[in-house]
Amino acid sequence: MKNSKRQSVITIGIGLIVVGVIILIFALFQPKVLVPQPSTSVSQNTSETKSEQASGLTVTYPLNLNTCTYEELMSVKGIGEERAKLILQYRDYLGGYTNVEQLKDIEGIGDETYESISVYFTL
Repeated sequence: MKNSKRQSVITIGIGLIVVGVIILIFALFQPKVLVPQPSTSVSQNTSETKSEQASGLTVTYPLNLNTCTYEELMSVKGIGEERAKLILQYRDYLGGYTNVEQLKDIEGIGDETYESISVYFTL
């Protein structure tokens, strides 16, 4: 009886360790949520943009490419002002993205850049 109880305790302990490792791995590989600081540069967007910046912008990833804003795009590491504008212009041109890989069609976004930013987007 003592032997089977010991085996049960060991099995439960190993199971808890495995679950802990899985949770740790999952947490480490999630994209970080960035909250951009209000910038001093003037954006070409509406006054709505200014009020969002003044109140602070909270971004949840992954971003939907067909609904995300300029500010949300700017929060992604690897996307600056120019790329954010191009992503939005291309979305308007297409009438909406049908695949995240369409980002590769934008000038300045090659395979390497795509690999680093694609985890932040969905449709």
